[in-house]
Amino acid sequence: ENDRDGIRHEIGDVLLALSSLARHNELSLETAFQDAIQRFQSRWDKMTVIATESNIEIEALMPSEWENLWEKAKAELDNNI
Repeated sequence: ENDRDGIRHEIGDVLLALSSLARHNELSLETAFQDAIQRFQSRWDKMTVIATESNIEIEALMPSEWENLWEKAKAELDNNI
């Protein structure tokens, strides 16, 4: 559980596997990561808008409430695509 070196090792293995998958499919891992960051930022921004409109303090949410708000933001953004 607390084996940080082991966890770091496994994360490295996952990153190498992803790099290999991207290379074999002639895709840029960096571009994929930048796209993921942009999606995250859009969802975060939408989540904060929803929270503000609903008078919800994000910092006070329980993990399950946080997840529900995140999924709502994600769904709203996906419907606008």
